[in-house]
Amino acid sequence: MFLPGLALNAKSTLGITRLNQSARKLITLPQEVFDALIGLMLSDLHAARRSPTSNARLFFAQSGKPEKSEFFNNVFTLLSPFCTPGLVPHLKS
Repeated sequence: MFLPGLALNAKSTLGITRLNQSARKLITLPQEVFDALIGLMLSDLHAARRSPTSNARLFFAQSGKPEKSEFFNNVFTLLSPFCTPGLVPHLKS
């Protein structure tokens, strides 16, 4: 179980290899994930790019209120197949 007050983002992309074009074409977002991303972008999710030529990274964070832990866990479960393998949410201090 994940605790509230955790952020869904990777601390570093060092050592993460990029997908080639044919591998990227194989990735499709189910409609429920697409709809959830749109809703999250209107609320607690934001995108950031390190440079004009890089892909955007998505960040999702929640406050530490106990009543938000179920929502955070649901979002993490929904989006984890599209995250860096082995991603572990961390406390934002």
